[in-house]
Amino acid sequence: NNYTTQNGGISYRNGNRDKQISIGINFQYSKLSSDQQFPRTGSIDKSFTDILPNFQFRKKLSMRSSINVFLRTSVSPPSVSQLQNVYNVNNPLVISIGNPDLRQQYTGSLVARYTFTNTQKGQSFFANFFLQKTNDYISNAVYHAQNDSVLAPTVTLLSGGQLTVPVNLDGYWSARSLFTFGQPVKLIKSNLNLNAGVTYSRLPGLIDKEKILTNN
Repeated sequence: NNYTTQNGGISYRNGNRDKQISIGINFQYSKLSSDQQFPRTGSIDKSFTDILPNFQFRKKLSMRSSINVFLRTSVSPPSVSQLQNVYNVNNPLVISIGNPDLRQQYTGSLVARYTFTNTQKGQSFFANFFLQKTNDYISNAVYHAQNDSVLAPTVTLLSGGQLTVPVNLDGYWSARSLFTFGQPVKLIKSNLNLNAGVTYSRLPGLIDKEKILTNN
């Protein structure tokens, strides 16, 4: 299984030591090829073209604080096991197979960071926010058999069993925050660090052709 990429782009940056902004765009050509010899011969040969924008902003708010914002886009291919159209029958009630028609995932990531440091008092505070959205997210489609179903000459899905197939679905989101505060404590001659954060994700799926969304 081979995945090769060619990537080129252009960006514009302007600013000084206290304020800087950069914006750019990349063009990427990717080629995915795979050869299968067992249990049957087959091959996969796909190509993808993607536009990948990027953005960066940094500003010094004061002598002690600054803010940084990043936007990145990227693509990632399906794995070998996700592409292989070979039935996995280790558990006859839960059979899985790959999907040669999978597309690569397209992900946009937004990161924002705020930093504050007071060197005289030894205090520090950091706030981080992460937001991610993925199109063509590779999830699982699950199908339940109402009756014994012949999937292949040597593979039968028994009634009540399930078949799992990877598919591309839109609707994936994730968000995460992290806060850290540091303060020296003279009484114990040590630093006290407090951390807090919140994580949220929304995962799309498919069960018996009905789209579902799982929120965590």
